[in-house]
Amino acid sequence: MNDSRRRLKKNQYEIVKTWLSSFVVTAAVIVAVTLFIPKSPEAKILKSEGLLNMITYQVAVTDEAQALKLDSLMIVLENQLERYEVSIGLGETSGYFENLKDNTDYRLSVYGNKGFGQERLDSVVVKTKDSPGGYILGYRPVGDPMEPFYEVDVFINDPESMYQSISLYYGYTYDDQPFYQFTEITQNRETVELMHLFGRTHLYLEAITSSGAIVLDEMWLTPTFRLYSSFYLDRVDKNQLDLSLYHSSDGSVDVTYKVDLFEGNQKRFTQTIPSKDLEGYEHRIIFTNLKAQTSYRVVATATYINPSTLREETVTLLEEDVTTLSDYQVTYTITTSPMYLDVNITVVDPSHLFQVPYVEIYDISGEYPIWLYSETYSFTPAINSKSVQFNILLPDVAIYRIVIGIRNQQYYIIRHVIHDEIYHKE
Repeated sequence: MNDSRRRLKKNQYEIVKTWLSSFVVTAAVIVAVTLFIPKSPEAKILKSEGLLNMITYQVAVTDEAQALKLDSLMIVLENQLERYEVSIGLGETSGYFENLKDNTDYRLSVYGNKGFGQERLDSVVVKTKDSPGGYILGYRPVGDPMEPFYEVDVFINDPESMYQSISLYYGYTYDDQPFYQFTEITQNRETVELMHLFGRTHLYLEAITSSGAIVLDEMWLTPTFRLYSSFYLDRVDKNQLDLSLYHSSDGSVDVTYKVDLFEGNQKRFTQTIPSKDLEGYEHRIIFTNLKAQTSYRVVATATYINPSTLREETVTLLEEDVTTLSDYQVTYTITTSPMYLDVNITVVDPSHLFQVPYVEIYDISGEYPIWLYSETYSFTPAINSKSVQFNILLPDVAIYRIVIGIRNQQYYIIRHVIHDEIYHKE
């Protein structure tokens, strides 16, 4: 009987222990789910101003966790009787609401949705009021996205004609030295066009009064970040494709470049190039051991963290279909003398891919290569081949590079490099 009771108590203990273990595991799972809720985007109302019947704003929104539904981001101006909405994007945005009631309180808020409904990210209360002064209402990019100019809206309220003149100054700082330009404001409402703003720019309105110069308003304009890097197809041969990458970044943005080569729907080759591993402005990507007379598709992308939004972005820099060349044969001899190179080239080229023999010479004695000269020649046709013979005068520089090749007359990327060597003057 005592043994039975002990067994019963032990069984009850095991049941309770199992139940508690299940509870702990369940609780741990709940905590884990809570920890993985996406981080909210961060929004800051950088500037807000209430005028007679207008409210201006400037906001900055970042989304490092990429949690935000991009089409949900908006600025809302409201009170008990009115509500106005404006959709915005990530980064910095500025603008204004007008035709509002005088001497009235409004709440200005930034909203966004990260999957659980609209969330207020930042908010301030602004009151419309009638006060003299000058105001930068906001700015917006217009024109080509790769080379935009900016329209800046300005409002002047000077009922007592206190201002003798008003100017909008805009400038940047380089090596701790400020550089400013200005344009004169001649109307109460005016839109000013500013060109070639590629960095963070300081704007301020200055008025000249009988007592001297005063600053009426100021704002920082941050251009939309653009990656100006580019890929292009440099050369196609029967078994090889050459690409050139031009890396353009201010150094503070790390970029990962990726090149994929497809044959039909199959990815054959991939190459990844981190920008921190690049030396110089230009980089070559070469795909070798390809099939002759075969169609390939090249896709080159760049991935980086946008410094304006803190969000990861991937852009396609090149997407192109290309067919490798059909078969051909090249034989050559190069004879060196103290002053010349004597060159003989014979080409068997059934598809007549190459029409132009050429030579290019560069001075590489200094920090950067300097083009010295180039020259083209003509083939002499035969029954089953074509040939050319020419002499190259060696340049009078310490170190030089000589490139000898043949190319297509119409398509420069169709070319075959026969000789690419660096020489030292003896």
